Amino acid sequence: MPPKRPASHAERAAALLKRARSVPHTTDSADAQTIPLPRLLHALHTMAHVPVAEAMAIVRTLVAKQRHTRGHLRRISAPELEHIGAPCTGATRDRVVQVLQGLGRADEAGGLTEAERASQQQRLREEVQLRREWGNAPKDTKSDDESDDVFDFHAVLDESALRGRHVMVNRAPVMTAWAVVVLQCLGFRVQEALSLAHCYVSTTAEMRAQTLGKSAPAHVTSTNQPHVDFLQVRIPVIQLRQGQYRGLHAGEVVPPTRAFDYLRRSMFQMLPHVMGALTLLANAYMGPTNDTESLQRHAYALYVDFRPDTQGAWGKRATLSLDTILGLRQGAVASPSTETGKVDQATEHA
Repeated sequence: MPPKRPASHAERAAALLKRARSVPHTTDSADAQTIPLPRLLHALHTMAHVPVAEAMAIVRTLVAKQRHTRGHLRRISAPELEHIGAPCTGATRDRVVQVLQGLGRADEAGGLTEAERASQQQRLREEVQLRREWGNAPKDTKSDDESDDVFDFHAVLDESALRGRHVMVNRAPVMTAWAVVVLQCLGFRVQEALSLAHCYVSTTAEMRAQTLGKSAPAHVTSTNQPHVDFLQVRIPVIQLRQGQYRGLHAGEVVPPTRAFDYLRRSMFQMLPHVMGALTLLANAYMGPTNDTESLQRHAYALYVDFRPDTQGAWGKRATLSLDTILGLRQGAVASPSTETGKVDQATEHA
C-alpha cells in the first residue's frame, strides 16, 4: 500500500471548516430574550426622562428593526439609534443608550438593572416608613420621616447672598417650593407641608389639563373625608398615629420624600437659595404680627408675579429670578383686605 500523502494546508482548512459546520449552532438564550415592551417604556420614561409619546415612538422603532433583544440592547449605540431612525437626539439619545444598555446587561437572576433596583429599593423604603407611621412597626423603632432634620432645606436667608441669582426651572417645582413655604408659615411641620404641597400641585395640574381639553383622572373624595383647604384647593388628608397629617392624592398617602426629592432634582444646589428667598417673601407678608391671613390672601397672586415666564407652555423651563422674589416684598407694606390672591388657578398653573 503506498504511503498516505500528507494533507495540504488547504485540505486541513477545509476539513476544519466542515467539522465546524457540522456542529449544531446554538444561540445564547439570554441574548435572544426580548425585553417586554411595558418595561422598555417604563425605563425610558422614568430613567431616561423621555416623554411617554417619544418613548413609545422609540420602542416602536426598536421593535420594527428587531433591536429589542438583550443581545442587541447590550450593544446598542448612539450611531445605531440614529441609523435605524429612533426619534431622539443629543443628550436625550445618550440617556436612551445608557438605559437600553443597562436593560440588556440586566442579570438573569433579578432581571433588574442597577437603576431599576435602586428605584425599587427607594419605593420599599417609603413603604417601610409609611408602615411605621401607621403603627405597623415596633414602637421603639423611630422612622427617619419623624425627624425634621431629614428634610432640612438649609435655606439661605442672607439677602446679599441671594441678590443676582437665578435658576432655570419649570413652574411646577416653583409652585411646590412656594406651597411648602406658605404651609410651614401656616403652622404645618415640614413633613406635612411637603406632602400637602405635592397634592396641591398635582391637583392644580389636573385642573389645568381639564381646561385644556386633556383627559385627567377624576378623583372622587367622600364628603366625610378630613381635608385641608389651601389656596382654594381642597386636599384630602389622613392623620397618622403620631398626630401628623399627610395628604392623599388618587387614594394614595403621599410621603414627604416625594416632593423633597423632586425639589432637589429640579433645582440642585440652588434649592437653599430659592427656599431662602421665598421664606423672606412670606415673612414680609406676615409682618411682625405673623398675619397668616394676609399671606394666604396674597400667596397665589405673588406666585403669578415671580413664577418663570414660560409663555404658558406646559413643562417648559425658564428663568426664576431671586431678585424678582425679593422685590415683591415691597408690596407687603400696604396689606389691603381684599382677596387679591384669588386668581383662576386652573388656567394659570404651569
